[in-house]
Amino acid sequence: MSATPVSTPRAPIDWDAIAVNLRTLYDQGVSGLREERDSLIRSVLELQHERTMLKMTLEGQASRDIQTISILSDERDCLRFTVHKLEDLLKEHRSLQASWDQKQSDLMNERDSLLVTVQSLELERDFLVETLHVRER
Repeated sequence: MSATPVSTPRAPIDWDAIAVNLRTLYDQGVSGLREERDSLIRSVLELQHERTMLKMTLEGQASRDIQTISILSDERDCLRFTVHKLEDLLKEHRSLQASWDQKQSDLMNERDSLLVTVQSLELERDFLVETLHVRER
């Protein structure tokens, strides 16, 4: 035997209640999306502000770095000039030292020559004095 289904009475569908519930869910969803959107907009604005601040900081640092590089470049050029001047002075010093050494050597030779001349003159004087004493006797 086959059982026949028993039908149970159904309550009438309240389409207005369903519409109100759907509208409430829709409004809640839209409200949540708006809140999320507003939160994202605030986050974007904060990130843009941070980016602007970082950009200004980096630009300031870059400007200081450029100034530092310029100063260091000027100092390097000044040091190069100083090194070239010192090299020139060293060459001049060496030249003057060689000239001084040569003049000192020349003066020593002249002194030695004069000493020989003085000794020779002293011997000649002694000879003449001796000769004069011999004649006087």
